[in-house]
This record gives sequence, C-alpha cells and structure tokens, in this order.
Amino acid sequence: MLNLYDLLDLKKSKLNPYANVDKISIYYKSDGCFHNYKEQIIIERLSDNNYSCTLIQDSIAYKDTMGRKMVLEIPTYKKIHTDNAILQKLFDLVNTSYILQDSVEQNGGNCFSTTHKKLFVLCNNKIFQFSDSGVCKWQLYYKFKEVYFKNE
Repeated sequence: MLNLYDLLDLKKSKLNPYANVDKISIYYKSDGCFHNYKEQIIIERLSDNNYSCTLIQDSIAYKDTMGRKMVLEIPTYKKIHTDNAILQKLFDLVNTSYILQDSVEQNGGNCFSTTHKKLFVLCNNKIFQFSDSGVCKWQLYYKFKEVYFKNE
C-alpha cells in the first residue's frame, strides 16, 4: 500500500514552492457513475522565464445505463510555451484548494455528489493532493487550464 501525504504544507508558507523547480507534474481525475476522465499537465523550465507546458488528455470513457463502457476520445497531446506566471497561477490554484479542503475538514462538507474530482501536483518528490469531497462546485483546475489551453 502506498500512502501519499501533503508535504508542501502550504498552510504555513506564503512562499511559492514551484519557483525554482525544473519539472512539475499535475494530475487531474474526475469520475462518477457515468464517466471516468483523467489528464496531466507537465510544466518544464526551459530557461529563466521560459516554460514548456504539455497537456495530455486521456481517453474519455462513459458508461451507459446498462453499464457498458464507451470510449469517446483517444489520448491527445497539446504543447505551448509560456512564462513563469504559470507558477504563480499554479500556486494560487493549490493554495485556494487547500483552504477549501481545510474548511471542509474543520466545518464539515455541505455538497455531496457521486462525481469526484481529484488533483495531484508533484514537484521535487513532494506531492499536494486535493479531493473535492464536500466542496461545492470546485472549478479551479478548469480555470487554470483554460488560461493556457482555451477550449480544451
């Protein structure tokens, strides 16, 4: 069994842990009764203010009412170049998600669904993990992705 822990501990730090990292992997997964979807964004530093950002969208599988799976798309790869502003946007995404998750743990959740969204950010062998369980309408990942991959 593999146990993952939030080692970035963003609650106690205002410093951006991504500032001096050469590679960051972001994993996103959404699943529910009728879908199972995942994708990955890889951010790689090419030089001081020059970053490559690759979006890997996995195949999308849906189940019909009889439980049959249908694959609607095959994996796709999209690549862009951007500046280091992506690091601050990623920090804001993770920090806000952490605050929402912490609030649910302290006050209890007020939204429950069969659809679950999960986010993992891996950098320098440290991981941040987030689950939207109890969080209402968490769309931060989509907003982050749309900045760099519009209409994807």
